[in-house]
Amino acid sequence: MDAAAGLVARLRRLGYTVAGTAPGVYEVTARAGRPLHRRPRLFLPDDVLAEYVTALRHDADDAGLAPLDLIETHIEEELDSVDPEGRNRTTALGVRRDHAGRPEWFVTQDPRPPSPEAGPGHRWDAGGPDDGPP
Repeated sequence: MDAAAGLVARLRRLGYTVAGTAPGVYEVTARAGRPLHRRPRLFLPDDVLAEYVTALRHDADDAGLAPLDLIETHIEEELDSVDPEGRNRTTALGVRRDHAGRPEWFVTQDPRPPSPEAGPGHRWDAGGPDDGPP
């Protein structure tokens, strides 16, 4: 079994619904039967993933894990983390090549909408004029 298929199988055992959409690209649509609003794309191209696993061996050994265990942990953290409104904003994650052609982990998220209490014209200045001694 290749590394991508192994990771997808692990995610499915954890309760994620994962479907392949193209070679090395998967869509995560639910966790434990609960639909995911953004349906993030998981990018695990075989060649880049194999290089990333090799590059990750030292960090994984330091953490006492196998590289695939560490990648699985990164995936779970990104798919399960929520903002203060209880929403996961992850739209894509996985491995890709950086500008120099090296494999790297990446995550993209939708931006959070501006907070209503911090609208335009509101600003907090540390050390302002009222912060001096009494």
